[in-house]
Amino acid sequence: PFNARDATIDEATEAAEAAIELNATAEEPWRRWQENMEPWLDMKEAMFSRRPDIDMAVAMQELGLQLELAAAEAEEIIQCFPCDRQPFDKRLEAIAQDWNSLLATFENGTW
Repeated sequence: PFNARDATIDEATEAAEAAIELNATAEEPWRRWQENMEPWLDMKEAMFSRRPDIDMAVAMQELGLQLELAAAEAEEIIQCFPCDRQPFDKRLEAIAQDWNSLLATFENGTW
């Protein structure tokens, strides 16, 4: 595994190139998916109907993913640049509180 704290410039460059290559491998499946979805875009009722329960579930899932990504990215940054964690910890706590609030709203059916 790549450890940014102890990495040389060459190792960091190699890790960045590997990340770029990984991203490139995702581009083709994404393009194919978009092409496959294109014929369905004229089916507005099926594709774009809005249901509050589904909208809230999607929002909750996205917020959870954002929380996980923020925590993972923060850990990587902290490893690269030692710093005061307090501002980040406060922000992460606020995100968690927002998540819990949305979850309670969803579970109570009051969205």
